[in-house]
Amino acid sequence: MHTANRLQKYGIFKFKDELSLQESKLLWKWEKKKIPSSLGNIITERVDNLRGRRFNINRLWVVNSISARLATRANKSINTISMAKSKMSLINKLKKEISLTYNFHCRIRNCFICGNRDQ
Repeated sequence: MHTANRLQKYGIFKFKDELSLQESKLLWKWEKKKIPSSLGNIITERVDNLRGRRFNINRLWVVNSISARLATRANKSINTISMAKSKMSLINKLKKEISLTYNFHCRIRNCFICGNRDQ
């Protein structure tokens, strides 16, 4: 918490938020088939006729492994990730959502991330 002011000042996200942003970018590439073919099976989608899309989480995976984190992220937010037309539009949307969760005021005039127009 003692670094929150510095993070705000330099526009840096917390580690967990940066990690979720990078996971979402990788999932977007996987969804659009812009990922190398050797990584194409890093996560697998379930083939069942239930509502929504679901992804397999193998019981043998370590909780913090890349595949487990990607499958968990995909189960939570694959719809918003797949609806993004470009990677930059996804990044901008996620950065805006993340910045709204922080409890500090942006001091940058006309900030493109939080949309701060006053000051």
